[in-house]
Amino acid sequence: MLRFICLSLLGAIVSAGHPCTSFPASLMQLDAGSGMVFGVSESGNVFNWTGNEFLLVPGQQLAHVTVGPAGVWGVGKDNVVYKLLGNQWKTITGGTLIQADAGGAIFLVGVNTNNKTVCLNNGFTTSRCMAVSFSTMEGSFIYYSCGLLGCWAVSSDPINNVFYRENVDQTACQGSSWVRVDGNMTRIEVGTDGTVFAVDSEGYLYRRYGISRDNPTGTTWDVQNYPLYINHATYDSGTLWFVAENGVVLKCQVPGSGLV
Repeated sequence: MLRFICLSLLGAIVSAGHPCTSFPASLMQLDAGSGMVFGVSESGNVFNWTGNEFLLVPGQQLAHVTVGPAGVWGVGKDNVVYKLLGNQWKTITGGTLIQADAGGAIFLVGVNTNNKTVCLNNGFTTSRCMAVSFSTMEGSFIYYSCGLLGCWAVSSDPINNVFYRENVDQTACQGSSWVRVDGNMTRIEVGTDGTVFAVDSEGYLYRRYGISRDNPTGTTWDVQNYPLYINHATYDSGTLWFVAENGVVLKCQVPGSGLV
C-alpha cells in the first residue's frame, strides 16, 4: 500500500491517534534514551534535541548514532566506532560496526561488518580506554537493540526474522541463545523501559504488547495507525520519535510503557 500525505496536514492527521509535533529536521536516523535524543542527517551531521529543536553536534560525521544508559555512541560511514566523551568524539578501536545501540543495562551492543551481533560487557566512561574487545554471538543479523527486559534482533539470514536473546545481563551481555519471535521487520528498537517498536519493509510501525518479566518476548504485534511511510522509530519515557520517508521527524506522546 502506498501512503502519501501533505506535510501541512501531517500534524492534524497523526494527532488523531496521539498528540504529535512535526519537525523538518531532514534526518535519516535517530535514537532516544535516558532522556536524550540524537539524530543523523543524510550528509552525516549529528544533531542533539535541545530545548525544542535539533542542534548540531560538531566534530564528527556519522552514519548511525545511539544514546542510552551506556552513553552516546556513533558509527561512521567507514564503520569506525566513536563515543562522545565530554564534547569530543573519541575513536574506539577493537572492531567495526554497521549499527550500535546503547539502551542496555550499561553495555553497548551492535552489529559488526560480518553481520554478527556483538556487545561490550563493561561500561565505558573514561577517555583512557580507547581499545575495546567485543563479545560476538552466533547468527547473521542486520539490527540489534536492548532495553530493560532484554535484547531484540532482526536477522539477515533468513532475512527480516525477529529474534530475542535469552539470559542477557550486566555481567554477561552476550546472553545464551536466540528465540524466534513472530513477525518480519527491518528495524527494531527497544526503549530503556523495555517497550518494543519495529518497522517493516513497507514502512508500517508496530508495537509489541504483552511484554512482562515473566514473558519478555510479549504476545502480539499491533500496527500503529500513522498514515505515512516510516523509516525509523525510537521510544523513550512516553515519547515516540520517528523519521518519515521525506526526512521529517515526528515527536508523539504515547502513554504507557507497554509492559504488564
